[in-house]
Amino acid sequence: VEFRAWPGGPAARSGLRWQAGRGLALNCRYDTQYYRDSRQTERQRGELLAAGFRAVLRGGLWLSGQSVIYHVPDYRARIYLTEPELVSGGSFHGYWGRGTREALAVRYGWDRKFSVGLKIARQSREYKGESTEEMELGFEMEIMLK
Repeated sequence: VEFRAWPGGPAARSGLRWQAGRGLALNCRYDTQYYRDSRQTERQRGELLAAGFRAVLRGGLWLSGQSVIYHVPDYRARIYLTEPELVSGGSFHGYWGRGTREALAVRYGWDRKFSVGLKIARQSREYKGESTEEMELGFEMEIMLK
């Protein structure tokens, strides 16, 4: 459990990581963020709940996934969270509004000389009366020359 405080307001984070078996790890995380500026009489509060997994299977197959549910009414109280990614990428998303985001990354390698990866993510968000749906697709291929 982690608590933070700064001029905008306090925040709290708690999480759990569990090595469920050989090659399988599960995790969950809860974040809350408060925000208030001088024009507001009440603090705005955002909340996020994420659950994920990582599996390393026989034969060089690797899977990683995450599902996020969030409700953050004010953009200024947004919460940031990393998500599963391909080797060459990094995902650090800001969450605001009300919605969900799911991500799945799959990687397969042959004899440590060639690997291929695929990532797919979907996000649904409602913010200030507008709804958006986003889809993200990534592909990566790696060849090791020796």
